Amino acid sequence: MPSFIVPCTNLRMVILFDTVTDFDTTPPELVGCPDDITVQAPLEEPSVSVLWTEPTAIDNSGSMPQVAQTHRPGQHFPIGVTTVTYSFSDDFGNFVTCSFTITGNIKLKMLHTAKCMKFFTGYISSRCC
Repeated sequence: MPSFIVPCTNLRMVILFDTVTDFDTTPPELVGCPDDITVQAPLEEPSVSVLWTEPTAIDNSGSMPQVAQTHRPGQHFPIGVTTVTYSFSDDFGNFVTCSFTITGNIKLKMLHTAKCMKFFTGYISSRCC
């Protein structure tokens, strides 16, 4: 905080303080938000481990933004769709989010019979290939 000394005519000095308050309204800048990911789970497994490159963010203040995330690379994800979200915030409460989905599909089992061969897709049809 800068200070100034101002001489007075009556031989006293007065010290004035100048307070500067910074105020930032610019959110951090997102770097590298992953695209949606689709993976095949191993046969008869209820989940699959998924890896991705984590996004980052930079802030105009020069400080590293704080990050909160719902999932981490390498975690197991169930069959179906899961949304992964990262949120980056700076010291002034400005924030930016990155979201993507991870879709875990079941690896289909091939059925063989004497008359036909087809993929099992969750229902049995009376038609043959």
